[in-house]
Amino acid sequence: MMIGKTLVKKLVTMMTQSKKKNQIILTIEELKKAPATSMMLSVKTGIIRANLTRYLAKLEEQNKVIVVYEKPCKITGHKAKYYSAKPEDLPKVSTPDLFPTKAWGV
Repeated sequence: MMIGKTLVKKLVTMMTQSKKKNQIILTIEELKKAPATSMMLSVKTGIIRANLTRYLAKLEEQNKVIVVYEKPCKITGHKAKYYSAKPEDLPKVSTPDLFPTKAWGV
């Protein structure tokens, strides 16, 4: 059985930089609405769970998302991390004091 080139193109979707960026933006937007697990995000957004797992790990390193709690997932029933991107949930980033008074003897 031969498969035509057009069918192969439809079956194999290339992950472009713009598609990846759009998926990350969509992930953050969804997490600003309500905390969710990677499975819940996958169902809501249609993004493959494996991609979401990578995105969430990277976003967590960048302090753009945070794990707010762990409890059973509403879809799988298994214990899972619930992520949030709500500004009030994210850690406050402190900026270094550029002009410390102690260093200047003031």
